[in-house]
Amino acid sequence: MRFNKYPKMLRANVLLLDGEIINWKTGTTSWEGYNWINSRQQVNLIRSGGEIHSEVLEKNILSEDQWDKFFEVDSVEFYKQYKVHEKFKGFKPY
Repeated sequence: MRFNKYPKMLRANVLLLDGEIINWKTGTTSWEGYNWINSRQQVNLIRSGGEIHSEVLEKNILSEDQWDKFFEVDSVEFYKQYKVHEKFKGFKPY
């Protein structure tokens, strides 16, 4: 990660269906709208009803140590406040 220039904003994004995680992403960008949903299964779940919204945790990163901590600790703690939806597909956030 030494090629990274700091400071940098990191974001933990979560998409919730009925209050449970249906998709997640950790990185330097935020999801905007629902354009990024490319899974047919997720689109069908959203169309079938249920409450859907997204949450984001943002943190200004000043060093490589903080970068590692965000991915390994901060974002995981953020995701743990939500259950994983029973129809979730892929790698779980924690």
